[in-house]
Amino acid sequence: MKIGERINPYNLFVGSFIPNWLLKRPEVSMAAKLTYARLGQYAGKDGEAFPKIETLAEELGASKSTVERALLELKKAGLIESHQRGLTQSNRYFFLSHRWMSGKLDTSNQTVPDTSNLTVQEPNDLTVHLKRISEENQLKIPPDPSSNPAQGAGTPAAWPKVKPKDPEQWSYSGPPLVDALPRARGGRQ
Repeated sequence: MKIGERINPYNLFVGSFIPNWLLKRPEVSMAAKLTYARLGQYAGKDGEAFPKIETLAEELGASKSTVERALLELKKAGLIESHQRGLTQSNRYFFLSHRWMSGKLDTSNQTVPDTSNLTVQEPNDLTVHLKRISEENQLKIPPDPSSNPAQGAGTPAAWPKVKPKDPEQWSYSGPPLVDALPRARGGRQ
């Protein structure tokens, strides 16, 4: 094959795929369509994808903020859902069935719930949002201290102890430890 010759692209390339049902939707931005296609290429047999936003941005030739906006657009449209895996880890993304797909899904080996009558709602109350996130990540957060101030659950001591895996991400907010480290290593006395 010489440069400039005609080719037949049928089954020639491996790459991202934008389904026609999504490609034809004028209410979805081009960035969101490309992000959906690239995200789909990361999906495993279980339908879960977990690339880092930075990776998607680099591969799509877009900024991190553009990819973040595209992912938010896809979530608001009800095409994907995401779950935070941890503070330093990429999110988990799952693809959702949608009325735009017009029943073209092969659901012979999976159960797909009917989401055509659902609407995406963003929680207005921070407590509701934190509770949803904690349930998704199977963490326990203290109850709202205003609901029962006698419990003292709103104090940091009552919060769950969660440390990032990377020690460089740990933080300390207690009293200064300036002199403790040299003494512990046999330094200044």
